Amino acid sequence: MNTINLIFNDSKLTATQRLVLMRVALRATGTEGSCWESVATVATACSLSERTVRSTLRDLEAAGWVVASPEHGRSTVYRVQIPTPGADPAAGGGGSCCRGGRILLPPIRDLIRK
Repeated sequence: MNTINLIFNDSKLTATQRLVLMRVALRATGTEGSCWESVATVATACSLSERTVRSTLRDLEAAGWVVASPEHGRSTVYRVQIPTPGADPAAGGGGSCCRGGRILLPPIRDLIRK
């Protein structure tokens, strides 16, 4: 199942969570699917407030959909992953393989092109 279907088939996600998750997934680059976009940029692209985006990203991280890694002081890198029921979200991490019971997804742009 591709990333888009996984996101839209998760009935626990709100419309706002789906929107922010899709934006992060679409902007992910590199082999690890890292998204370096700022909260302000995601907010503008999704027509949401920065506060809503921050809150939504925290919720997505708690649900196991996103791994947030603070980098170089102020910026944060976001990686989209497939949540695994019962897995500890704190056990997630970077990389392009299984970590903490989850599979980190490749950039969604690569999946769309195939």
